[in-house]
Amino acid sequence: MSATNQIQTKLTSDYTIRAEGFNAIDIVLEELGFNAHAVFKELGLNSEILLPSNRNKKIDYQRFLELLNHCAFITGRKDFGVLLSAYQDMNVIGMTGQAMLEAPTFRTAMENLIKFFHLHMNGLKVGFEEYQSESLISLQVVMPFAPEYRQQVELSLGIGVRFVRRLLGQSWSPVQAYFEHAKDRGSSTTSKLFRCPINYQSEFNGYTIRNQELDTLRENFNSQLHQILYDYLCLQTRTTQGSFVMDVRENIIQAINSGECSIEDLCESMGIQRRTLQRRLAQNGHLYKNLLEETRMDLAQRYLRISGISVTQISDILCYADPTGFSRSFRRYHGVSPRHWRNAL
Repeated sequence: MSATNQIQTKLTSDYTIRAEGFNAIDIVLEELGFNAHAVFKELGLNSEILLPSNRNKKIDYQRFLELLNHCAFITGRKDFGVLLSAYQDMNVIGMTGQAMLEAPTFRTAMENLIKFFHLHMNGLKVGFEEYQSESLISLQVVMPFAPEYRQQVELSLGIGVRFVRRLLGQSWSPVQAYFEHAKDRGSSTTSKLFRCPINYQSEFNGYTIRNQELDTLRENFNSQLHQILYDYLCLQTRTTQGSFVMDVRENIIQAINSGECSIEDLCESMGIQRRTLQRRLAQNGHLYKNLLEETRMDLAQRYLRISGISVTQISDILCYADPTGFSRSFRRYHGVSPRHWRNAL
């Protein structure tokens, strides 16, 4: 294994998903004419993770993404994630989903999701940004050097759309939807589900909702049960601490997105002293400058997959002083230039 691969394996080893996230993959495969047990075996996965008794077992998140991609490939269904979303609902994310189903408003449900989603999986992050008349619900895969994650994104956003319809009525639809991937033959299924204008090859994945819908009071919700579930999830969060390196890396991504990715900016946002940050990273076998560069190179790959974004734009997004510096760093890390890497796709 090369040094680069060893670093990437080290960075991804802490990212997991509860086995319940695999729910109904076997049903969709068998409906499409494939033997689910054989498909799982091809990837070295035991299909017993589908059993209800194993639903809280933690599975390597990268294996989950690889399975979704493999299912889409062998079935020839680029819309596999969307198809799977019809069989999953918020219950698939455990207690967090149950709390959302008892929330009085969609806003409260989203607050619960953002606060507790990591208890189900920690490789995917939910974002919520409120603007003047609309709010953006977005998804970002934060596990470094993740395999292609289109299926995961369409699965999760599909579950989300069905959940909002459960709260606000079946006639509801987002204002607009956004996907990083290009439009293809699987897009018709996505259009039928979302029932709104869809922007492909976007810089992010998500959809917008009207602000006036956020605080619509639901008729049937159990405030007492919601409080019990919320208190339990708070307890779970206190006893389930993520790794310090994961936390720093996610803060680096946020800093890059805001255009302020110096170590000083990061320390200020985390409320930590520079020497403390460097010492704790060193205790975990990392240097800040290396972690920053690894995160940049991971994000660079993701942006290079979006053909509508130029290398110059990517350089600017990743806070490089100029495109030459970005290309030099990319070649040093990946062995080829950004343009060659993109062409090889």
